[in-house]
Amino acid sequence: MKNKEKSLGKGKGTIALSQIFLLVLSTIAFSFLLANSLPLVRGYGGGDNQVSNPTSTDLEQDRQPVSESEEIRESMNEAIEEGEDVIEDNEGTSFWSYLSPSAGAGKSVGHWAGYIASNAAISYGIYQITKLGLGTIGVDERSADIIGKGGAIGWFAGAIATKLTWISSAWIGFGAGIAILYALFTWKEERYYQVTFTCAPWDAQKGGEYCKLCNDEDIPCTEYRCMSLGTHCEYLKEEQLCVYDDRIDIKPPVIKPWEEILTEEYKYFPDNAISPPHTGVRIVPEENEKTCVSPFTPFTFGIELDKPARCKYWTSRPGEIGDIDEIKGGWNTENKLLLYNHKIYVGYLPSVEYLETQNITLKAGGEFSVYVRCQTRQGDYNQHDFVFSFCVDDGPDMKAPWITRTSIPDNSPISYFYEEDLKEINLTIYTNEPAQCRWSRLEQAYEDMPILNQVNCLKGTLDVGDYICDEITLTGLENRENNDYYISCIDKPHLEGTEEAYLRNVMQRAHPFRLIGTQPLILDSAEPNNTIIRDSTGVIKVMLKVKTSVGYDKGKSNCEFKSNTDENSRYALFLNDGGYDNYEHEQRLDLAAGDYSYDIRCVDLGGNAATRTITFTVETDTTAPTVVRAFREGEYLKIVTDEDAKCVYSNILTIDCRYDFEEGTEMDRDFVEYNTIHSLPWDSDKTFYIKCEDKFKNRPNPPDRCSITARPYGD
Repeated sequence: MKNKEKSLGKGKGTIALSQIFLLVLSTIAFSFLLANSLPLVRGYGGGDNQVSNPTSTDLEQDRQPVSESEEIRESMNEAIEEGEDVIEDNEGTSFWSYLSPSAGAGKSVGHWAGYIASNAAISYGIYQITKLGLGTIGVDERSADIIGKGGAIGWFAGAIATKLTWISSAWIGFGAGIAILYALFTWKEERYYQVTFTCAPWDAQKGGEYCKLCNDEDIPCTEYRCMSLGTHCEYLKEEQLCVYDDRIDIKPPVIKPWEEILTEEYKYFPDNAISPPHTGVRIVPEENEKTCVSPFTPFTFGIELDKPARCKYWTSRPGEIGDIDEIKGGWNTENKLLLYNHKIYVGYLPSVEYLETQNITLKAGGEFSVYVRCQTRQGDYNQHDFVFSFCVDDGPDMKAPWITRTSIPDNSPISYFYEEDLKEINLTIYTNEPAQCRWSRLEQAYEDMPILNQVNCLKGTLDVGDYICDEITLTGLENRENNDYYISCIDKPHLEGTEEAYLRNVMQRAHPFRLIGTQPLILDSAEPNNTIIRDSTGVIKVMLKVKTSVGYDKGKSNCEFKSNTDENSRYALFLNDGGYDNYEHEQRLDLAAGDYSYDIRCVDLGGNAATRTITFTVETDTTAPTVVRAFREGEYLKIVTDEDAKCVYSNILTIDCRYDFEEGTEMDRDFVEYNTIHSLPWDSDKTFYIKCEDKFKNRPNPPDRCSITARPYGD
């Protein structure tokens, strides 16, 4: 999409901040002049005396120098005590004087109410006059409104400031500041633009500079998105990755350590022991780069590349140079995918102490190295290794073993036990190091658990690198209840029964393990069943619908279906199933006419299963309804169709059946959308050209034909 942008300049009537400042000051000056021409007054009166208007004498007194203010105030106080009326203008009267006991609560409140009301009225007048005046000189309505409100707020704030002090001019600075601040904080400059958009075919730019943008982790990359980013962008379907297909690039990928994937307790450290031209880093503990990794503790590290490539690693330096697939030994990373990042997992490396018990001596004193090479999709490979080196702590093992996983995850539901079932289940435990484990229904220390429940964990696994225990059988399981067990382990099984048994490390707290008892899964309904499904198309949509309940988690389950009339049919999951999170399941099928039978099977997370078989018939209806009878009943002409239908008619002789169905007059069908009985008023002077349509929109064909032409006769 291309667009053109044309600036229309500033919005109508917009003005600069300097103009705002001048207008606000002008408003304040106008307010100041208004204040000097309209002095505010109040009066004190003894007894029931009322407030009187100021006289010229009062105003003259108001102009007394500051040095005479005390004398004036004493004479005023004497007059008040004698009950005389005293007039005093607003200047020189502080707010605090009105809170004195001598002022009287009622008079203080009344005075303030009048004072606030009068200044609010003046502020409103300033707002309206300023807004109107600025509008007449071309200032836009919004700007005039802001400046008018600024002046009004400034006046009112200044008047209150004057009342709170004895300085009559205090309002000038305070009010001006308030007015300017209001204008500045509410003002914003506006610009208007006219933008024209023109739709045109997208042309991807040359090259592949932006191919990587498609590989956003939050939005999956698609082939369309990838190809739109550059003419040399190529989408790798298996990796779901967009890459720059630079066919003239013959450089191997540049390898560097992948910081984000490294296990938290470790860091990469420069390794000066690696001889050029090889490069690499050393993996060391975060707190001290001079120490080694802990035994029986897995960790992860990885590499970052500047271009997607396949990678392979070895634990001894590969002597050959060439295609990585042709070099003997080693392990492929990430299932041989072309990726920018590759991670390498190191399992539970045994301690030097344990290896000695197995008569194994480590070369280089417990030092390990991993050699990595990568190769691009064009076949360009690294001729030199990137090396990760690390050592395993050769000190005594002081840590207790832990359980890495179990064949059944903790807190898993289990299937319902019927009367004939043994209420027990087999379980396999995995540990991080060679150990012995026991289990109990009680939370106990290892030595207190039954020795009959003890198993050995001695055999290492290749996929994860942990140690597999002999299978145990958990007994005493109950339906509809939480079945709790506790497992505890102790390491160094080779020291069992020896004088050094005290060196063994035991779990301080047993590992809790729970299995959740459930109920049978109920398959409430499965549709369609024992019914006929009709439509007017050759292939008809059929919706399989299944509802389940009870079982585990209120019937949430996965449901599958298969045809039991097709020997090659296999169970397939319902659409949107697979996560054991639905108790209503739907699946669309598109079927031709015929008889069908399907097996339905639903299974919940605990393994409870429910099955059912459904049968139904699919029929294709491509013919219009047929009128099988026409007769008079009372004052009505009635017709009967061979299927539920909707009928219309026309009386125009010159058109007869050549009218559109939608233009016809509907016949009565007892207030239902489709029916087999249809009626219209009897009229022997008219001929009725009737057309009928079924619920599948089948009508008389060709369109100029009628379902029936009726000519009533006689009274």
